[in-house]
Amino acid sequence: MKQFDIEKIVKDRTNLYLSKKYDQYDNVERISIRKTENGITIESYIYVLGDETVCYIYLDKNEEIESYQCQCIYCNDHIPCAYIGATLLKINALHIDSFPFNYQSRKMEQLEEEKHQRIFQKRKAFLENETRYSRELIQRNKDIYSRQLMFLLQNEKYEIEPIINLKENSINIEYKIGNEKKYILKNINDFLERIDYNDKYSYGKYLSFVHNLDAFDEFALQQIDFMRTVKRNIQEYMKEKYYYYYSSNVYLGRSIRLSTGIIDKFFDIYQNYEFSNCTFKDLDFKIPLKILEDEETYIIHLNINDKFEYGKKNIYFIKETKKEFKYKE
Repeated sequence: MKQFDIEKIVKDRTNLYLSKKYDQYDNVERISIRKTENGITIESYIYVLGDETVCYIYLDKNEEIESYQCQCIYCNDHIPCAYIGATLLKINALHIDSFPFNYQSRKMEQLEEEKHQRIFQKRKAFLENETRYSRELIQRNKDIYSRQLMFLLQNEKYEIEPIINLKENSINIEYKIGNEKKYILKNINDFLERIDYNDKYSYGKYLSFVHNLDAFDEFALQQIDFMRTVKRNIQEYMKEKYYYYYSSNVYLGRSIRLSTGIIDKFFDIYQNYEFSNCTFKDLDFKIPLKILEDEETYIIHLNINDKFEYGKKNIYFIKETKKEFKYKE
C-alpha cells in the first residue's frame, strides 16, 4: 500500500503535532482495511485520555484520499483532524500487501504480559519495588503528556456570535459563544464576571475553558467591551435616578436592549457584520418638520411615521418588514 505524505495532508500545525504525538504514544488501537467497488475503506479506533474515537478514510482506486470522517469536533471537509493524521502515520509504518487487512495494537497484549510477570515475581521484593517505580514514572509521563495535550486543545481563540431580535417595541441582541459548536450565552452578567475572576466554566460537552481576555478573538473582545459599556451606562443611569443607589451589580440577563446611550457604539462594532436577519444601509434622508402655531408660541413636530432610535452621532430607522437598519448621519 502507498505511503501518505502526512505533512501535505494534515496542514494545520496543531493537528499535525497531535497526530505525531498520538502515533508516538501508540494511541491508534485498531485498524481495519478492506477493498470496495470504488476503492479502499479504512476504519480506525483511537484511544486518547480515556475516550475512544472512530475514524473513516475513503481512498479511490489509485489509493488517493477521496474523503474522511471523524467523530471529533476538530475535523471538517477542509482540515483533517489529529485522529486522521495518526491513522495515516500508523498505516505508513505497517506492511500492507493484501486485503482485507486488520491491525491490533500490542499495547493490550503487553499490559497482559506485564501482569503475568508481576504475578510470577510477586515474592521478589526487588522486582516489586522496580515495578512500582516504573508505574510512577509512566504515570508522571502520562500526566505531563495530558497537560500538554489539554493546553493545546484549550489554547484557541473563541468566537462570540451576535444575534439580532427585532421585536415590536425594542431591538435586542443576544449572543452565542464557541467555535465549531456554539452555545447560547444565557447570562451576560455572569459571563463578564467569569472574565473578571478568570473562572473556568463549561457550556456543554464540547466547550469548557478558563475565561480571560486572551481566550477570545479580536471581534469577541470588541463585543465584550460593548457589554461592559452597557453595564456602565446602566450603573450611571441608576445612580442619577436614585440617589440611594450604591450597588455595582447590574443584571443584564440573556439579551441587551439597544437604546440611545449605546446604539452608536453598537453600530460602530456591527455595521460590517453579516447578520442572518438584518442589514445596515446608509439612508440619504431629510427630516420632515411640522410647525404649528399655538397662541404666542410655535410647536415643532417631527413628521416621521417610521420607527427610529436617536444616537449621539446618527438617527437610526428600523424597517422591520425588510429586516434592516437604516441610519442617517
